[in-house]
Amino acid sequence: MALVFLGAVVGGGFASGRELWLFFAGYGGLAVWGACLAGAILAVSGFAAVRWAASSPPGYGGLLGAVPRALARPFDALVFAFLFASLAVVLAGSGAMARDALGLPYGAGVMALALPLAACLAAREQGLLAANALLTPALACLIAGLSLWHLARGLPLGPGASPPAGAGGDLGWEAVRLPVPWWWSASLYAAYNGVIGVVALASLERARLRRRGAAWGGALGGLLAGGLAALATAALRSVPETSHDALPLLALAAQAGGLWVPAYLAALYAALFTTGLAAGFGMAARLPGRGAVRAWAPSLLLALALPLTRAGLPALVRAVYPLVAYASLALLAWAAAHRLASYARRRA
Repeated sequence: MALVFLGAVVGGGFASGRELWLFFAGYGGLAVWGACLAGAILAVSGFAAVRWAASSPPGYGGLLGAVPRALARPFDALVFAFLFASLAVVLAGSGAMARDALGLPYGAGVMALALPLAACLAAREQGLLAANALLTPALACLIAGLSLWHLARGLPLGPGASPPAGAGGDLGWEAVRLPVPWWWSASLYAAYNGVIGVVALASLERARLRRRGAAWGGALGGLLAGGLAALATAALRSVPETSHDALPLLALAAQAGGLWVPAYLAALYAALFTTGLAAGFGMAARLPGRGAVRAWAPSLLLALALPLTRAGLPALVRAVYPLVAYASLALLAWAAAHRLASYARRRA
């Protein structure tokens, strides 16, 4: 459970380091606290997703049942739209990595991710669990190792320090972060990243969801994501000039030298792969139909996402993440309030 949730949250944006600067690192001395807050929210989301989904079959029905009936269809549509957009984002991320870091055609990078995704999605749940069991620990260890290597060379900037030239310019940290308070930025991060992890967990078989300790596995995945974000954020703040790099963590790997760069390119691909896998499985597992329809659903979803990759990664991220983050936060808060109200009525 923990690896499925962690693999869904630690996606391409996380492994690139770009979203860490945007949501956490640009907040100075509060940067690590923001990452810890996001991890706590993700832990609650993972725990609740498993508990809710295990309450009634199928797995996703347990999660959807926590939403007020009037909002069930809009919530389901939002989740599906976000998962589909996430699929397009990771495909575009693979294309951008191939073009910018390897000098390969953009389309070749897109297909280098799409084809393995289609094969693994055809294996259904076994493909999701096997991929996360193999890729997620390696990715997490690499991010942690690279972060510790940089932190060992120098402490991050203190709360009162100013960014050097090139790391925010005349506007300071405000130029590389969201124009909202640090705690709100952390909440938005947890909202849009948590959706794909929550749905990936809720889409698993009910027998797995009802195993002893399964809910705590979901919570552990959220805590691990937050801890990893805090560690990587601290490392990025120790090298403030990476604030404007397209791939900040890859820039840290380049500074480390040796095998760090090829290893981190492989890790970034793994992050894109696991996020795309969770998104594709989350959608395909909820589509109606059996037999051939069910078997071809993942390939059809991938084919429909391919045209969106022509917009490019930056445009997709700007169009999708802010809107979905606010919508997800509002709907998840509504669902939690409804769940608490129902519990209070049963206790009365």
